[in-house]
Amino acid sequence: MTWDDVYSTATNGAYVEAHTFNANGVLEKSLVLKMAKPGRYEAALPPGVYDVFVSEPSSMPRCRRVLVTSGNTGYWKLMLEHDEFYLQR
Repeated sequence: MTWDDVYSTATNGAYVEAHTFNANGVLEKSLVLKMAKPGRYEAALPPGVYDVFVSEPSSMPRCRRVLVTSGNTGYWKLMLEHDEFYLQR
């Protein structure tokens, strides 16, 4: 995860959460990803479909659906965009 600056600076301090649910919507689970190093957030997720939410105070929030299967690591390369509305406050 990087910023949209000329250096593609690695992001620190983002909140990243993976949320999953079963087909009938009864069982829900959310897991918070931990920062492994600047710009990289990880978690051990069981196979399934996850909505991954990314929030950082000065950027636009983002979400993406990711499929995690046995033996296949889900990966999302994300460039955060600065939130001009928030920064002008």
